[in-house]
Amino acid sequence: MVQIRFGSQVIQVQVAGAAIAARQAALATAAADSAASSAAFAESVSGPTYPDTAAGLAATTDGQSFAVDNGDGTVTIYLNDGGTAVEQRTLATTAALASTSGAGLVGVAGGGTLQEAITFTPSDTITNERTLVDKARDVVSILDYIPVELHAAIRDGTSIDDVVTYIETAMADAAVIQFPEGRFFVSRCAFVPSNTRLVGSGPNTVIYNPQTDANPAFRAGFGTGHIHPAAFDYANQGTDGNLPCHDIADVTAGDTSVTLLTAGDDVNYSPGQFVLVRSIAEQPHVGTNRMPHYGQFTKVRSVAGGVVTLEDAILESITAPCLSPLGTTVASGSGRIYDFVENVFIENMMIDARNVVWSLPAVYNSALRNIWCRADGAILLNAWVKSAVSGLRGTFMDRAVEVKCLSSSSVFEDIKLEYAGSGDFTAGFQVGEQSQDIVVRNVNVSVGPTATTGGPALSVNGRNILVENSTFTQTGTTGTVGGNAALIMGNNFTGYGPRNITFRNITLVSNAQRNYHLQLGTTDAAEKPEAVTLHNVNYIGTPSIKQVNYLEVGAVEVIGVSSSYSSNASTRSEAPEHLNGRVLLTASDFAAMAGTPEIVSFAGERGKCWAMDAAADESVAAAVPVPRWANSVRITGYMTNLGTGTGDVVSNIQRGSFADGEDMATAHSVTSTTFAAPAQNVLSVVVLASSPPVVPGGLFMIRWLRDADNAADTLANDFGFIAMELEFFA
Repeated sequence: MVQIRFGSQVIQVQVAGAAIAARQAALATAAADSAASSAAFAESVSGPTYPDTAAGLAATTDGQSFAVDNGDGTVTIYLNDGGTAVEQRTLATTAALASTSGAGLVGVAGGGTLQEAITFTPSDTITNERTLVDKARDVVSILDYIPVELHAAIRDGTSIDDVVTYIETAMADAAVIQFPEGRFFVSRCAFVPSNTRLVGSGPNTVIYNPQTDANPAFRAGFGTGHIHPAAFDYANQGTDGNLPCHDIADVTAGDTSVTLLTAGDDVNYSPGQFVLVRSIAEQPHVGTNRMPHYGQFTKVRSVAGGVVTLEDAILESITAPCLSPLGTTVASGSGRIYDFVENVFIENMMIDARNVVWSLPAVYNSALRNIWCRADGAILLNAWVKSAVSGLRGTFMDRAVEVKCLSSSSVFEDIKLEYAGSGDFTAGFQVGEQSQDIVVRNVNVSVGPTATTGGPALSVNGRNILVENSTFTQTGTTGTVGGNAALIMGNNFTGYGPRNITFRNITLVSNAQRNYHLQLGTTDAAEKPEAVTLHNVNYIGTPSIKQVNYLEVGAVEVIGVSSSYSSNASTRSEAPEHLNGRVLLTASDFAAMAGTPEIVSFAGERGKCWAMDAAADESVAAAVPVPRWANSVRITGYMTNLGTGTGDVVSNIQRGSFADGEDMATAHSVTSTTFAAPAQNVLSVVVLASSPPVVPGGLFMIRWLRDADNAADTLANDFGFIAMELEFFA
């Protein structure tokens, strides 16, 4: 919507593209031509132009006309009436109308000038005026750039005319390009520059690339300009195609600036420039993959006194780091330009490419939204930073999503992809080894039943990776036995493995043709995953070997695992000794049993707890499934004093663990604990039972009772039972 001012009147007009701007320009030209004709006619009948009326009267006789130049691009016509100059009218000259300010000399119906009529003003309070021609370039239709004779075939989906150069021309000319429904045939990938938004009209807007080589439909960057693994050889920095490095002081997670250690190095940096912060101690690999073990791409906000302030906080502490400037052409045979593109958005269209739907090397603050795809590989993302993929739907033949090469701080959500091949494949969703701070949410990747061995439906490496509310299926029924539904593995960097990996509320589906639901770890202890959490993981189906295969792996925490997997001991998951699973029970997870306990507020209505009476025994109870690998449990209570009294509290934990078919009414074991009550509203954390045995895969029933009639219970007021933690051990 734009505002067009006719004199004092402002009219709202919907701008639909360059066609309106062209129409406005045509009207302006016609008005100017008409005015110019009038001026020319006036000059032809009025005779020569004179500097003033005296000169005009002296050169004319009674009844003749003459013109006087006003010095502002206009002339005034006078009539010699018996020696007196009588003003007739004022007109613009042809030269004035042809000048850049000529439109301001032409009036329009309703008042005002033509210049005012073709000027876009955002509002009455903003004076940043632009022409309609300039405004129309903000949003254009791709059809404005494609010859009209090709439009019909595009609309009916039969076009075989290559339009990739027209698309690139449009992107160079406008910030937002709209694609109507139709098939747009491209013979190669279109290179997308920064600050570009491509908007389709839904799944019937199809970008079609039939090439069988590694050509995607779109690629961010320009030609060979992208981040390439061969650029990160620290030993040969600044030569032979490698980025220069400048030593900086150690950085800590959360830092927003870095300090250069060598005077004068700050001349290599400027605001808006992309940089890489990386570790020198963790040397990059030699050979074909020289990407750093760890690093972070970001932007420069400012530079002053050897301190480079960054746009983004440092994600992880680094010892002996260095800083590399991007945006430079490195002297090597490849001629690669190592830089980023930013603010690239592609949305609401179908991409049908034979190999890669979307290949985005080095992209910052960008997104893919509501994309339908048919391809061998859905999206391959290198150095995907502070960006997002959402609403991705379709099929893949080799890889669904691959995120790698120091990608960071990005979210992938609302994705549903299905394998459509009939043979081996690489993997479904892959989070590569150099990625960090990645969220995978509401994703469904399905492989099978036509897949052979292939890779997993999900493969996770990197650091600080969260996968939640998702389902990954590997149920191929042909070929040899192999592959898994999911894989958390080590990588090929000695001394560096995945770290802080969390699976939360996910489902892994497998079958007898697959080895495992989940393979965790690597055969090399130096590359093992660390700090892995499996929180509410549901295993469906029966793989050929076992549910979870643990190789070399560090600390693993299992919380609330559920499963439809067989409890047969010979195939049950084999857990390492350090494996533990935590179940957290709040007050609302318990039910009242003996007496009349009530749920009340405490700490100024900041929480809820069970109020256990001081005059009579009261208890609450709950039941939870036991993990199939667990053999014992530690019980910890979280409690507080609801009054101002002092004294001891006697706690009884009644518990029982039962297998399928056992009578749950049999006697439960009892553990009694006496402890001093804290002050009012002060938290007390007490281990109520250290390691009682449980039945693997059974049901654990627990009852907490305040033994108020015990002489040792001396607290005279209510006691609050807030929560309980059950920590299961193998």
